Amino acid sequence: LMASQAAFEDALIVYKLQASKARQKAHWLLASAEAISNIGSVQLKRAMYGPASKSFSEALMIQRELLGGHHPIMIPIMDNLGYALSKNQMLVAAVESYEEMLHAQ
Repeated sequence: LMASQAAFEDALIVYKLQASKARQKAHWLLASAEAISNIGSVQLKRAMYGPASKSFSEALMIQRELLGGHHPIMIPIMDNLGYALSKNQMLVAAVESYEEMLHAQ
């Protein structure tokens, strides 16, 4: 798992670098959001719920900026965020994440 996380972190560096100089900035930012979400998934597997919540929140923030508030592509990350928050005993925030999922469908 640590090798997977390192690979995703390396990819994230490349994506952010490309986003800073590319004409297709949105494409690279969305790729960055996906890499950040993948890092969050590895953190979930490692029972690192706080860092996973931060990763999923960051990925959602990028997606919201590019796609608006309630795009269906965000649903898996919202689901993972809700799960990470619930495992971290942040139940109110977890419910809010799950409710937001319903509006994105």
